[in-house]
Amino acid sequence: MNLRQQFFWKLLIGLSTLTIIISLYNSYSKYSELAEYKKEYKKESEVKDNKKMERKTDFISKEQNDRIKYNPDLVSIIEKTITGHTRAGIKTDSKTDWESNDPIFRGVTNNRAMIDYRTSKGSFYKKGQTIEGTDMIIESFSRDSVVIKYPTGLRVFYVESYQEFKK
Repeated sequence: MNLRQQFFWKLLIGLSTLTIIISLYNSYSKYSELAEYKKEYKKESEVKDNKKMERKTDFISKEQNDRIKYNPDLVSIIEKTITGHTRAGIKTDSKTDWESNDPIFRGVTNNRAMIDYRTSKGSFYKKGQTIEGTDMIIESFSRDSVVIKYPTGLRVFYVESYQEFKK
């Protein structure tokens, strides 16, 4: 290596070292500022005589930290939602014995809709027929959807493969 190259590399190493030192100083100052804010916040939220109020402030600050860090309660979200109708009429994975009153539309064969409902698997219905044991009436159907008349109004259900394709 000639002198020019040595000078260039030494300059580059010196600048890199200086950059690392400045970054470490900035990180340390931000950390100490954060520690100071936390200490000040603890002083302000400290309730000396009222334990009930102290528990409430601790709960609020924990919830705020969860929101900041975005820690959702996934178990309760999964338990309370149904995606599509693939699980309709079937117990959930969480073993809570919750069951849906929705039928599962499987498809059309020989101009009849094949519908699973709770314990009846693979029952066939024509237009205008009532689903066994319910007050739901088959209004109409096509190869990928069925319209069922509930006492409260009409609802459309799709074949499982069609719903996955739609997403």
